[in-house]
Amino acid sequence: MTRYDNLSRVDLIRLLGSAEAALESDQGDGTQRLLHDLQLHQIELEIQNRDLGQAQADLEESHQRYAELYDFAPVGYLTLDRNGIIRSLNLTAAKLLGRERAGVVDRPLSGFLVNGNSMRLFAHLRAVFAAEPETSVTTEIKLQTSAAGPMRDLRFDSRAHPGADQDCRCLTTLTDVTETRQVERDRDEVRRRLDLAIEGGDIGTYRASLPAGRVHGDVRFYDMLGYRPGDLTLDWPGWLAMMHPDDRERVEMRLRPVLAAELDRFESEYRVRHRVGHWVWVLDRARVFARDQLVGGLELAGTHIEVTRRREAEVKLAHLADHDELTGLLNRRGMWQAIERIRSQATRSSAPYCLAILDLDHFKLVNDAYGHAAGDEVLRVVAGRLHKGLRQGDWIGRWGGEEMIALIPNTTVAQAVQSIERMREAVSAESIATESGEIQVTLSAGLACSRAANDDPNEMIARADAALYRAKDAGRNQVVFDGSEAGQRAISIAMRLQDAFRLTAIRPAFQPIVALSDQHLVGEEALARLVDLEHGNLAADAFLGVAQQLGLMHKIDALLLHNVIERLRAGQGTGDPTLLSFINLSGDLLLHPEEINRAAEALSGLSVLLGRAPPVVLTINEEQVVTSTAQVTKALGPLLEVGCQLALGRCGGEAGGLRFLAALPIRFVELDAGLVRQARESARARTLLQGLQHAARDLGLITLVKCIEDEATCEQLLELGVDWGQGYLFGRPSEPMLD
Repeated sequence: MTRYDNLSRVDLIRLLGSAEAALESDQGDGTQRLLHDLQLHQIELEIQNRDLGQAQADLEESHQRYAELYDFAPVGYLTLDRNGIIRSLNLTAAKLLGRERAGVVDRPLSGFLVNGNSMRLFAHLRAVFAAEPETSVTTEIKLQTSAAGPMRDLRFDSRAHPGADQDCRCLTTLTDVTETRQVERDRDEVRRRLDLAIEGGDIGTYRASLPAGRVHGDVRFYDMLGYRPGDLTLDWPGWLAMMHPDDRERVEMRLRPVLAAELDRFESEYRVRHRVGHWVWVLDRARVFARDQLVGGLELAGTHIEVTRRREAEVKLAHLADHDELTGLLNRRGMWQAIERIRSQATRSSAPYCLAILDLDHFKLVNDAYGHAAGDEVLRVVAGRLHKGLRQGDWIGRWGGEEMIALIPNTTVAQAVQSIERMREAVSAESIATESGEIQVTLSAGLACSRAANDDPNEMIARADAALYRAKDAGRNQVVFDGSEAGQRAISIAMRLQDAFRLTAIRPAFQPIVALSDQHLVGEEALARLVDLEHGNLAADAFLGVAQQLGLMHKIDALLLHNVIERLRAGQGTGDPTLLSFINLSGDLLLHPEEINRAAEALSGLSVLLGRAPPVVLTINEEQVVTSTAQVTKALGPLLEVGCQLALGRCGGEAGGLRFLAALPIRFVELDAGLVRQARESARARTLLQGLQHAARDLGLITLVKCIEDEATCEQLLELGVDWGQGYLFGRPSEPMLD
C-alpha cells in the first residue's frame, strides 16, 4: 500500500501538476531532482492503475449486460458447425429447443427436429457455407421439443463465420413464427372457404370507384352477364346505363346516402342487361372501404349474386296468388282487386266503367259428353279468345266454374257492348279442337254500367248477373244490358251500326246548296244515312254520336267519299260540271292516313276521267280536330294534291275558331247557324256576324250558312252579304239508295 492510495484521481492529477512545477523550478540539487522524478513516475503509475481498474470494471459490466441481452433476447442464437452440432446458444434458443442449455451444447440440432426436417436443416447448412461471405440464408423448419410436445415453426436466418480455430461456424438466429404461420394458415383457410362459398354460391365480386371511376369485377362478375374479363370496360355511369330503366332511379336513390357519407353500406336488387339481350336480376351488396374527403370520391367493394330464378319464382307465386291456374286469367281475388282499383279511379275522374258476367252456354253438357279434360281445354281456349278481345286497360277473370267476368273502365255503354259482342263472336266463331273431338260453344253475357249515385261493385255484379239470366232466358248466345232506356237505345244503334258496316248500308243523301242572290244551284252536301229496311232509316244525328264513341267515324267518312266519287264517276249528279259536292270530314279520318290515301287515289282517277280537278269540297270543323294545324295540313296533303277544296265549318260557333284560315288553303267558310239565329235578336251577334262576313270578303272566301228555313232569315243573310245557303227553304235531302 502506498501513501497515495487514499487520494482520489483528481487529487493525484493536482499533485502531479505541483510536482512537475517544482521539478521545473529546481535547478540545483541533482539528488533532489531525482527524487522528484521518482515521485512523478509513482503518481503517473497510480493514475494509470486507477484508469485501468475503471476500464476493467466497465468491461465487466458491459460483458454482463451483453450476456443478459444475448441470453434473454426475443430471438434465439445458435452457433453450429458444418455437421449441425450445437457449439453455443443463448437461453432463448435453449428454451425454444425445450432443453437446458448445458444439455444441448455439443449435441446435433437434427435431434430436435420433426421427422423429415433433418434433410431441410442439412440443405440449409450447405447453402450457408456455400454462400458468399456475410450473406444471410433463410429457411423455415418445424421443431418438436418432445414426442407429445407442440409443433413449432422456426425461421433460421444464418450466415457463415470463421471460428477462433479457423474452422467455419454457422451463426444462426432462431425466430419463433408459429403464431404468425398459424394466423396465415387460418387466413388462408378462411380465404379458401370464402372462395369455395363464392364459387359454389355463384357470387361475383367487384370494386368500384365512385361517382365516376372504374368498376373492376372478377370472373364470375362478368360471367353472369355473358362476358369474359377484358370484354367489357366499365365505369359507374356505364354500369347504370346497363340497368333496367325501371330500376335505375331506385338504385341511384339508395346510393345517394352512401355518396353523401351518411351510410357505408349499399344493398339493392335490380336488373342488368345480359350480353345476349335478356335481363338478369342481381343482388348487389357493397361496403365503403375508403373515402377521399377532398374530392368526395369513395372506394366500394361488393358482391353480386344472381337472383333471377328467385325473382321469377316470386313473380310466379305472386301471379298464382291472383290468377287462375287453368286459364291464366285473374281469379276471383285478382278480379276484386281490379274492380276496387277501377272503382277508385272512376270516383276520382267521374268516368264511367262497365262490368259484364260471361257464361258458356250448356257447359255442363260439354263436361258430361266429352269429359272434364275436354272441358278444361275448352275453358283454356275460350279464356285465350276472350283475352285477345280486350282493349288495353280492360280486365278479365275467371269468376268461378265456366263463368268469367270482364271489367271495362273509362267506357260508354255502346263501347262496352261492342267489346262484349266482339268477345261473344270470337268464342263462337270457330269450334274448339280437343282429344275428344271438335266442340262448338257459345257465350251469353249480362252487362251493367256504373251509376253516379250508386256504383257499389256488389250491386253492379248483381245487376250484371240479372242481365245474364235474361240473356239465358231469351235464348242464349247474346248480350243483355241492364240499364236505362237511353243506354238500351245506344246499344240498339251500336248493333245496327255493326250490321250496317257489314252490309255497307251507310249511304249518302244529298241536300242542295244555292247562291242566295238568285237561288240558283251551286252544289250539294253529302249527308250520312243508316239505311235499314226493317226498322227505318236513321239520319246522321241519330247515330253519329254512337259512331264517334265507338271510333267508327273514319269508316263513315271513307264510305261517303267513296259514294260521292262513284256518283261523280257515273255521272249521276246534276250534270252541271260547275256544281260542287260538299262532304264533312271528322277529326277521326285525319288519324287514318290509309283511308285518306285510298280516297286520294280514287279522286286522282276521277280527275283523269273528268279532265279537271274533282268538284269536291271537304269541310272540317275545328271542334272535332285535336291535332295541330301542321298535322292537319300533312294529313290532308294527298287530297289537296289531287285538287280538293277546303271549307271551314261552324265558324263563329261556341267551339269554333279561325286557326285553320292561316295554315290551310280554305276556300269556303260555313258561318255557324246558331250565331245566325242569335243575330235576329242580338245586336252583338249581328256585329260579330258582320265582322266574320267582312273578314271572309277581304280574304276572298265564299261564305255559306246552313239550316235556312224561312224567307226572313234568307233576307237577313242577303243584307249581310252571305254568298250561299242551304236548308229546307231550298230543298230537303234526297232519299239514300241501296244498290
